[in-house]
Amino acid sequence: MAVNLFKVSVLTTLYISIGVKYTDSSPTEPRTLLIDGPSLMYLRSHPNEIKDAISSIIGRAQKWQGKTIDTVLNKGSGANQWPGSSINDYYTFSPYYWLAEEAPCLNENLCLLAEFTDDDFTHHELLQLPGYRKTLTNTQYRRLSKDFDPVSGLECYKKGQYAKCDGMANGHTNNPNDKQAKNNMLQAVLSSSLSYWYTGDEKYAKVASDWARAWFVNQKTRMNPNTNFAQGITGLIPGQKYGIIEVNRFIQDVFEMLELLTAGGRKH
Repeated sequence: MAVNLFKVSVLTTLYISIGVKYTDSSPTEPRTLLIDGPSLMYLRSHPNEIKDAISSIIGRAQKWQGKTIDTVLNKGSGANQWPGSSINDYYTFSPYYWLAEEAPCLNENLCLLAEFTDDDFTHHELLQLPGYRKTLTNTQYRRLSKDFDPVSGLECYKKGQYAKCDGMANGHTNNPNDKQAKNNMLQAVLSSSLSYWYTGDEKYAKVASDWARAWFVNQKTRMNPNTNFAQGITGLIPGQKYGIIEVNRFIQDVFEMLELLTAGGRKH
């Protein structure tokens, strides 16, 4: 199922905030949802009250001046192993799944170690609360259980299969993905937008706008507006619903920051 929870925000915020160039440099109160607009206006007028924080923000923003923009294209076409996927899809690998022959939760026979054989769902923290299970209808209980492992629970595996070692992250450094490019975009937009807000220097607005356009507007480089291929498990499933967590910073670090550019009267 497509996860398009942020699609409306992308279309409304980016096409309005990025698509229009402003020539009036007089700041207006930002119409932000998560960050308090009046406080932003006050701090812009009283920068000395947070001068150390502003200095730190500007220092981080300087890193992105002149840097090549990273996009979902960086991972290369070889990463798109799932039918129906394209290079513009956001792709990551689930951190808790390991090749059986490398899995730290399996013994030499590729069977689960004793401490990993407990059923995750029956040990859910909510179900440990006295009487909680009795408050659930059978339907609610079944829905809650769907939050757990999408792969059938095996106790022994074969080489080449993937096993879930809950809480034990696998770096998967050899699997091309978009996580680092996404993190770079978030840092570039956040630090550059805030630097523009507090200094009025257009060079920061340009960097933030350029990264946002590359990720959400430019047809060649933009990310497809879903997380269908996030938290995938090689050879098993292309993505999991948990992948939506990986874009949970888009609202505050991108959409809210683009509103700062608009409210600040940026020209880029």
